[in-house]
Amino acid sequence: MSYRFRIETERLFATEELQPILLEAKLLDSAIEAIERWTVFRVETPTPLSKATTEEVFFDEILERLHSDDSLMQRSKSPDWSIEVQYRPGVTDNIGRSAEEALALLGIDDSRVASGQLWCIDGTVDRVCVEQIALNLLANELIQRVDIRDWSETIAWNRFSDVRLPRVVLDELVVSSLYQTYDHLNPVEEWMEWSTSQCWALNKDEIVHLRRQYEMDSVQAHRHTMDLPGEPTDVEVEIIAQSWSEHCKHKIFAAQIEYTEGECVEPLSGHRALGSKKITSLFNTYIRKATVEIERERSLPWLRSVFHDNAGVVSFDEFLDVSIKVETHNSPSALDPYGGAITGILGVNRDILGVGLGAKPIGNMDVFCVADPSWPLDSFTDEMPAGLKSPRR
Repeated sequence: MSYRFRIETERLFATEELQPILLEAKLLDSAIEAIERWTVFRVETPTPLSKATTEEVFFDEILERLHSDDSLMQRSKSPDWSIEVQYRPGVTDNIGRSAEEALALLGIDDSRVASGQLWCIDGTVDRVCVEQIALNLLANELIQRVDIRDWSETIAWNRFSDVRLPRVVLDELVVSSLYQTYDHLNPVEEWMEWSTSQCWALNKDEIVHLRRQYEMDSVQAHRHTMDLPGEPTDVEVEIIAQSWSEHCKHKIFAAQIEYTEGECVEPLSGHRALGSKKITSLFNTYIRKATVEIERERSLPWLRSVFHDNAGVVSFDEFLDVSIKVETHNSPSALDPYGGAITGILGVNRDILGVGLGAKPIGNMDVFCVADPSWPLDSFTDEMPAGLKSPRR
């Protein structure tokens, strides 16, 4: 059995929640009079859903109303546009997964639920403007599918009788195509092209080192005993690239940097000239060095351990030490992994558990930092990578 539900929130709550989006839309010079949002569920179950089960799982009958037909069309004033946002096949849908678990608790196993949002827009806006609103404010096209329709297309859309859930369809696997290899003898220039096309982010020195590794007779002999191909496979190179990535290796922090600056005709307020300099490791020169100097100058006895273990340790009193861990991640991220920004949350707790003989996590802090809202300056707008949002956004 297939179902499609639209959940309408009481107007008071919906209006307050949507005000920030209306304000953001003004930045796109959009003449929007009103915007409404509904939650959409598409459901497949092996047995029919009762009214009681639907009410139990999918909506709050005090604050919300459920529609399973075309009552959306029965309006005194029709919206101009509709935008439906749904997760792409294979992307984790936490709301849908929770609904599946709730149905299972009520005895309905093997159900599939997909959640989404339906937005209706009133205003004097064209399709290009609606696309900007959808992709800049309402959805992330990397993980979500966005369908934009004017109202005549919405009326003709057979959405309740042709319910389709996102499905991952895999081609039949052929053993010979499970992996590919890269000839380590190919020129460095060709490896650099592979690095770019495959997003390995390997530099020339790293590629030379990688090629030299696979030239070694001992490596080739060992690979033969393991029934591995003589050339590096795509999986191996991906692992090496990840291990040497900025995220894991912090190459920028450890790099040798030659910094030069010219004279500013109109110096920015609050910025002082630094002059030209060579820096070996930003981490050691500035981040670590500042802590080491303060510890030495002030003879701080409460610094138990810094920069030596998974996390820092400071003394709370004569009986108790406190472990503190900080993670830094550039934003915006292209994707949010399952469960949210798991790299930062998981990483800090993992490192607290791993510091010393093991500490006990008791709380998390969340600090969100962005660049100057005036950036990018007008002269750099065209150089912004596609899809990157300004700090103001």
